[in-house]
Amino acid sequence: MAIPKNLDLSGISPNDNFTGYDQQQNELQQLNETDGSWRAAIIHGSDEQINTDFVVMVAQQLAESFDVVKLIPLSEASTAQAVLDWSSGFLSAHKKQLKSKQVINFEKSKDGSAPLAEKIEPLIKLLSLRKVLFIYNGYRPEQHGDTELHQLLALLVENIANPSRFIITSQADFELGDDSISDSVGHVALESPTEEPPEEVISEETDEENEVETEPETTDEESEVETEPETTDEESEVEPETTDEESEVEPETTEEEIKSDEADTTPAEETVSDDAPTEVAEEIVDKTNENLSANQQIQVGQQHLLSNNHQAAQAAYEQALTMFKAASDQVGVALSTEGLGTAKVVSADYAQAQDYYEQALRIKQSLNDRAGTIELLQQLILVCQLQGDSQLVRDYTQQVRAIRAVKVQ
Repeated sequence: MAIPKNLDLSGISPNDNFTGYDQQQNELQQLNETDGSWRAAIIHGSDEQINTDFVVMVAQQLAESFDVVKLIPLSEASTAQAVLDWSSGFLSAHKKQLKSKQVINFEKSKDGSAPLAEKIEPLIKLLSLRKVLFIYNGYRPEQHGDTELHQLLALLVENIANPSRFIITSQADFELGDDSISDSVGHVALESPTEEPPEEVISEETDEENEVETEPETTDEESEVETEPETTDEESEVEPETTDEESEVEPETTEEEIKSDEADTTPAEETVSDDAPTEVAEEIVDKTNENLSANQQIQVGQQHLLSNNHQAAQAAYEQALTMFKAASDQVGVALSTEGLGTAKVVSADYAQAQDYYEQALRIKQSLNDRAGTIELLQQLILVCQLQGDSQLVRDYTQQVRAIRAVKVQ
């Protein structure tokens, strides 16, 4: 199926082999209705890839009913300001088609220190006049909670009854907006595929059981084996030995788990490791404290981005980057570098944002992080769109398609 010209999927390629979910597709047709039934739909399922494939399929189906359709991929580093920047860049690219002065007004109002509600006034006016579908893919309510990004999504749904619509995909269901619009927000679950793996496991176990049962060849012999007291005695004798061995191994495993968890910088386990008397444990604590401080700086940077303080966010990410480099933590280096890129997006320094994102991309590629690579390529697509670099947009789009074309074994 050819992608409609009014549909921007931000480099995500449709999965032509993805089918099913007819009931969910029918439910989402309520977004086409103008009687106020559904202003927005929250698509939730535990498999993020299925969520993406499904919403891309639905976007293609709904595209002909809207003036323009935009899919915005979200990550842990996404902020309300970044979403406003991406929305403005997309709407500006379709300025001729939308034919509204509110596009220009929104370009001017989205920046600055004004309250969020004031920043989006022109956007609300535009979306109340033109029929636009915005899709926010990969929202994480457990991380964004009551932050400005959540506030942005709620304000849009609360203030726009018609004709524009919104779709949000998430791995967990959540409530959006106040009680006055609860009936206007649909909740669509994509849960059936998650039941398939357990069925496969059960069938495998059944096969193994059948093999054991068929060894005696007759049901009578099987029943005799089951009722033989000697077998039960042997099993009961083996159980204490196994339990003893397990109990002996458990303390060693627990110590290794503690050390492993300490490397993951869990504060509670760091306290446990402080009690270790050996020099090796002290070295682990020192390294853990370094990583913990770096992780705290990441959190500080994210909070500053949420309050639109890009300078303070940049300082926090730079400090985290220095710490992660000293600890030779490539995952942390990639995370803090991506954060620096997002800080530059917020400050509208798109060229520098692109540079940071490309650095983080190379690290993700070296770590064979498929999901992280796709996420950063999508960030780069958006940044290049904001800069008007259509050639790089095509290049990065092709890279995303090539990765998605490879099936994960």
